[in-house]
Amino acid sequence: MSQLKVFTNKPKADDDEDDSGEGSFVRMFNTTSVINSADVYLDEPVKDVAYYRNLVYYMHQMQEHDSLNIWIDTPGGYLDGALAIIDAMHSSEGKVQAIVTGRASSAGSLIALSAPDLIIGERARFMCHAVSYGAVGKQGDVESEVDYSREMLRKVLSDAYEGFLKPEELEMLLIGKTYWMDSPEVNARLEARQEYQEALRTACSSPLEQIAEEAKVLPKKKPRTPKKPT
Repeated sequence: MSQLKVFTNKPKADDDEDDSGEGSFVRMFNTTSVINSADVYLDEPVKDVAYYRNLVYYMHQMQEHDSLNIWIDTPGGYLDGALAIIDAMHSSEGKVQAIVTGRASSAGSLIALSAPDLIIGERARFMCHAVSYGAVGKQGDVESEVDYSREMLRKVLSDAYEGFLKPEELEMLLIGKTYWMDSPEVNARLEARQEYQEALRTACSSPLEQIAEEAKVLPKKKPRTPKKPT
């Protein structure tokens, strides 16, 4: 039986062996894809921004096929550190998932509720409240800082807790009320939040489609026939 000859479209280099010779094989080419998967444990008080430099850098470098699990069991801590993690989660192109195994208190609850994907463990518990801060300086500077902080904190807390807390609960939280929740209550509130967010997306998904639907139910006006001149 005659030997089959392999033809290739790849240009032959001067030092290539003759493919028709004994023991030659088809050329194969491959590319290697690197898939990164990492875990980080927030199992201590949330610290200042610089402490999370490596974590933030990793999330900024993630590609679509990369993943990160953030394991949360923290009593809370610095708001700025939590916001650095939250901003990096939102800008990451990879799959970021938070898993609450114990406490998600204060800043910990903000991080958990801001994660793109969230898993609640059987022993998880949340503590939600407003932040504590102070200002020192000249009267005018202190008043300006307090006014700014009040509006900034309202937005931060509303972004995290909207749909998770009822509107009246959020208002009570902003003036000092603390909410404690166990795992079943957290899961129930997350389900309610998901329904709330889906309703918002549906309402805002396509204004043009809504206009078209509304136009269908409006009575069609008959075209006016121009009057003949008398």
